[in-house]
Amino acid sequence: MRGDAVGLGLAVTALLVTGGCAADRVLGTGTREDEGFVTIFDGKSMDGWEIIVEPGNEPEKKWRADAFYLEDGALACRGYGFHWFRYKEPLSDCVLRLEFKIAKDTNSGICLRSQEKGAPPFTGFEIQIADDVGKDPHKHGTAAIYDVVTPMYNPSRPVGQWNEMEITLKGSLVVVVLNGLKVIDTDFSKLTRPIGKFDFAYANMPRSGYLTLQDHWTPIWYRNIRLKRL
Repeated sequence: MRGDAVGLGLAVTALLVTGGCAADRVLGTGTREDEGFVTIFDGKSMDGWEIIVEPGNEPEKKWRADAFYLEDGALACRGYGFHWFRYKEPLSDCVLRLEFKIAKDTNSGICLRSQEKGAPPFTGFEIQIADDVGKDPHKHGTAAIYDVVTPMYNPSRPVGQWNEMEITLKGSLVVVVLNGLKVIDTDFSKLTRPIGKFDFAYANMPRSGYLTLQDHWTPIWYRNIRLKRL
């Protein structure tokens, strides 16, 4: 895709999100009041969360209490691998807002609707986060539904800058807004066959599950995690 076409597409989408479309004004990060949102991670404690490790007997899957830690009002990940930072309450329909910051070569993700046992990306679904600023969107890029749905745009910010993400779950509908632009708007009920590396159809995914943040061998930081139940 040519750079001028990408730029035009981003500009048009930005206008829609900020003023041209009522639906996007509701979904766009920072474009509506925070009514109904509660903070579930404030950077001061890990209350309400737990650190888990994927099941298995491999030495690298040993649980470590310091896999995630607090740093300057944010949640930081050391990058041991196989660990997850899980919100203790399962979620159904909701809107999730958070900020994240990456390091060079970060490869991580946010899993939703994951189940109590098993690797979260294989019991729920993952919103990918990667060090891919300036690259064309693809199914393994930032804001993709990993290996399943490619985002419309890639408005991710460079290493060291905070990104804003909003994820809306309503029944089978999933909408992702990254840095003010709606990049994913999909309906899992249409995904009736397995896609990519996953052996189950997303149409059959449970409508309730856990929010988990991935430790995938690279550093990543999160802050201002807020939730609105629908």
